[in-house]
Amino acid sequence: MQNSGKKVEKEKEIIGFFNEIVSVIENQIPNDSIILLGGPGFVKENLQKYLQKEKNSIFKRIKIVNASNAEKSGVYELVKSDEIKSMLENEKIHSIMGDMEKFLKCASTTGKLCAYGLENIELAVKNSAVEKLIVVDSLLRTNDKIEDLIKKVKSQGGEISFVPEETSLAEQVKSFGGIIALLRFAIN
Repeated sequence: MQNSGKKVEKEKEIIGFFNEIVSVIENQIPNDSIILLGGPGFVKENLQKYLQKEKNSIFKRIKIVNASNAEKSGVYELVKSDEIKSMLENEKIHSIMGDMEKFLKCASTTGKLCAYGLENIELAVKNSAVEKLIVVDSLLRTNDKIEDLIKKVKSQGGEISFVPEETSLAEQVKSFGGIIALLRFAIN
């Protein structure tokens, strides 16, 4: 009898720990972010199972990664791993694809809250209208004006995304001059 009482107490502690993690996720991590669960042992898998049952919206965002230990060196190992780099790259491309969809929708309707081509982008930057700037990375190496535009957009509080040359997304952006923008407001 004593062992089952200890087991129940231990399960309550684990659920309490998992609920603390859920609270941090819900209060501090944006809903569209992926969540990496990493470390040695089986706690990450148990947390994943708990989330699947109790918090499915969080569970869907979870990616499990392995580390040899739970110390700083384990975190460093995760950050440097090819697995994490690949996940983050894919997540970034996915985010840019969403922005590309917004751009295409804008361009096919009024076109007032988007811009493309160097001349139009320069005008939008001059008016501090750029919310998001998307650039094919190879353009940086071939056009000196692009770097200045990027600095100005950053100083105006805009976001910058670089599309890797070797992706199909880069081909889409190139068809609009290699540089596109979503605008905060319409410009003339």
